[in-house]
Amino acid sequence: SRLADCAAARVGSAPYFICMDANAAIDSNPHLLHMLQHGWSNVSEGTPDHLLPTYGGVQDWDRITNCAHTTRIDYVLANAAARSLVKDFCYLRDLPAKSHVGLQATLDLGRLDQTAARLLSPGIFETSSTWDENNKWECGRSEIR
Repeated sequence: SRLADCAAARVGSAPYFICMDANAAIDSNPHLLHMLQHGWSNVSEGTPDHLLPTYGGVQDWDRITNCAHTTRIDYVLANAAARSLVKDFCYLRDLPAKSHVGLQATLDLGRLDQTAARLLSPGIFETSSTWDENNKWECGRSEIR
């Protein structure tokens, strides 16, 4: 999770999700706690089942009951920009995988801001050939669109 967090930091304010089998509960992992304290969100937080286990190490686990050999280790974490895109979150308890519960976030991509800043490389400011050498300037221009 530390490498994913570092990679996400490089994208700035772009939406970024980290979907993981952390093999650790958030409250027992200092790095995951640090992420949550510094602007990341656990996308499932606030849903009715957000404290239920997502992994069971027993064959007959019903994918709901919190019992021996079950734990909450699967997460979808989002930075602030990504969290604003989430319109729904649910657990998929009927997947063929026997030991994990699926996590599904539904995104509203219409909420994305479709503009982006772009710097155009500098160009030469054209001068009249009638100007004397002391008045000619090579000027750079930059535009942000």
